[in-house]
Amino acid sequence: MGDECDQLLQATATGDRAAFKRLYQLTSARLFSAVRRSIWVQSEAEEVLQEVYLKIWNGASAYDPQQAQSMTWMLRVTRNHSIDHLRRCATRRAHEFAIDSERNQHDDASHVELSPIDDAPRPDEWLEMQQDQRRFDQLMASLGAVQRQVLVMAFRDGCTQADIAERLDAPLGSVKSWMRRALQRLKSSIEAQAACDD
Repeated sequence: MGDECDQLLQATATGDRAAFKRLYQLTSARLFSAVRRSIWVQSEAEEVLQEVYLKIWNGASAYDPQQAQSMTWMLRVTRNHSIDHLRRCATRRAHEFAIDSERNQHDDASHVELSPIDDAPRPDEWLEMQQDQRRFDQLMASLGAVQRQVLVMAFRDGCTQADIAERLDAPLGSVKSWMRRALQRLKSSIEAQAACDD
């Protein structure tokens, strides 16, 4: 399949739509699998995959068969675009959490107060976790079930803290506390692993 894909990608660079269609048929399953390793929501992953193929269509002329096989090149495009997507999402989620925290800072006194959003991992720290799936799985497994659930709902499903509280039928203050402890634990684990790597 490698030689055929090389030829199809080179033909795509000339604007050959039939070649591009065949290239999609041959490679979309593998590229989609690569996207799903980073992006859990299927509908979101499908959208990212379409954006990846748009990049391949527009950038096929940059492919050099002397430098890499076509699949290697396309997987690099896929990985880079997935990382860009995650960066945008992580930045947006951090901003939303900051706004949500501000709106709810005068909640009932029984609610657990959040420390500043700076306690949470930065978007680039989340990207590092996504790039190393095994490390990410280990980190998530180290959390309690509730902590893991609220992070999955927030970062995979795109829920706000208020959404999570409603879905779990839990006080907003409790959700904030679970989120804060989970993020702090992940941050500590990341820092510990970074220290071991040095």
